[in-house]
Amino acid sequence: RNLSAITRRIKTAFKGSEECEPGGTGGEKCVKLNVTGSSRSIIAKSPILKKLVADGSLHVVKAIYEMESGEVKRF
Repeated sequence: RNLSAITRRIKTAFKGSEECEPGGTGGEKCVKLNVTGSSRSIIAKSPILKKLVADGSLHVVKAIYEMESGEVKRF
């Protein structure tokens, strides 16, 4: 049940991007689409975060954790 909800959100983030379909070649682009979609969703679901972002009090930093190197890459 929880896994279905997670995969549904990821599929929504990839909508319209053929590169992110199964067997696609999108790689990092698809990861970034997922991170961007997740950050938008978190903000949209929280009135407090939405207000803070809107008035400039809070900035959401999007990043990817590279498992091989342990490095966090912001984008």
